[in-house]
Parts: sequence; structure tokens; C-alpha cells
Amino acid sequence: MQDNNIACPEYHEYQLCFTAFVDILGFENSVLNVNDKNTLCDIWSLLKFIKEKMENNIRIDILSKSEIIILVVSDSIIIVIPCNERFSIFTVIMLILDLQKSLIFSDFKKLVRGYVSLGNVYFNDEILFGEGYQKAYNGANIKGMPPQIIISDEIIDKAIHERNVKYPTDNPIYTTLDTIFSYLYKFKEKDANNKDSYMIDYFKPYKPDIMPIEKQKIEFNSINDFIADGIKKFKHDGSIRKKYEWLSRYYKISKHNYNY
Repeated sequence: MQDNNIACPEYHEYQLCFTAFVDILGFENSVLNVNDKNTLCDIWSLLKFIKEKMENNIRIDILSKSEIIILVVSDSIIIVIPCNERFSIFTVIMLILDLQKSLIFSDFKKLVRGYVSLGNVYFNDEILFGEGYQKAYNGANIKGMPPQIIISDEIIDKAIHERNVKYPTDNPIYTTLDTIFSYLYKFKEKDANNKDSYMIDYFKPYKPDIMPIEKQKIEFNSINDFIADGIKKFKHDGSIRKKYEWLSRYYKISKHNYNY
């Protein structure tokens, strides 16, 4: 029942959005072991790093920031971006790819998993809800999901439709939409739903004008020990070990594909 004393939002504010729900792996264990200022500051520094990285990303211009929601709630990162002329699928993918790279190649060495959906969402400074959020939340919380961020089938279908139907081949947007798929990877292993899904290819190198290739090679090769240590550390914990084993396979495929 509607309370007439409450200003209900207009229906047009319940708008089509890209919504990403991203979990930081291993965060719960850190939170449960906060026992001094140093461990508290470690968590605070990580969350502050994530928030600043997202908000200061060069892919978001100043005018667009007011239209985007970026929430960091404990181990979860929630990103809501309207699906309109100002924001492309490519922008969404690159924002998340930048976050994945910055976390795994930084001193934090953190892995994330998650899901990006397409659906209607209402949001303001205090309230966030909607079909798109629920899809993203459910997609990110599938048991046994490896450290990957999946792009929903609806987003893939939208990109293919726009490339093949909406725009002619001589339109610059056509090339941009093809570029989207160069940053996605269809991992040749079934996901937790027994489906082949597109994930954001966070080991794909940036173009040399963004970061020198040699620097990217050094960063990439630096995580080999991180993966080996993880497999060794969690050899008796199958659920966590499997995530590092998956990462090891992805690492080896990327090393071959991109000549790292």
C-alpha cells in the first residue's frame, strides 16, 4: 500500500542499467581476524584503494560521475551505470577490467569474482534496488565460482545486435563493438551453471600507449609465484585451492596467447 505522504519516484527513474556485483575473495577471513590497528588499517586501505580507483578512473568524465553509483560494502563492490548514449558496454567492461588488474597486480594481490547484468534499476544516494541488481547479485554468488567476472548473456546479445543490425559496417561504433569482444574471453571450461560464459579477460594486455608492454610483462610474470604459493598454502582446502588452480590454467593460456 502506498503512503501518500512519501514521495514515490517516477517510473522513468526505474531505468535500464548495467549493474556489476563484485566480491573480493578471501575478505571474510581478513575481517574475522581484525585484532589490532594494523589489521584494521589493512582492510581500510584496501577498500579506500578500490573506491578511489573506481571514482578517479579516466574513463569516467566529470559530468558523468553524477550518473554512476559506486558502492563498496565490506567485501562487495557494486557498480550501477545507466544504459544510455553516454555509457557504452565497452566503458563498463574496461572500468571493471581496470579494477581487476589494479587489484591483482598491486601489493594487495587480491582476486575478485562477479557478474555484470543488464536490467532495470532504481538508485539514488540512499536506495538501490531492481531487477538488474538482483541478477548481478545472484550471478556473483554461485557456489564455486572462480576468480572471474562474467558478462550476462543479455549484454552479449545486445552487443551482437548493435554490431550486426543497428549500425552499418562503416560506422565507427561498429569497430568499437568489435573491440568489446577482444576484451572478453570464452573460457573453455563450464561454469557453475554448466554453461560456457564470457568473462572479462583481465590478463589481456593494455595497448602500449596506456602502459609499456615490457612493464606489463613484468607485472604479469610477477604473479606466477603468487599463484604457486596459493596452491601450496591451500592444498588441504579444496574450495580455495580450486580457485588458484583455475587461475593457474588461465595464467598459462594468457602467457601463450599474449606472448608474455
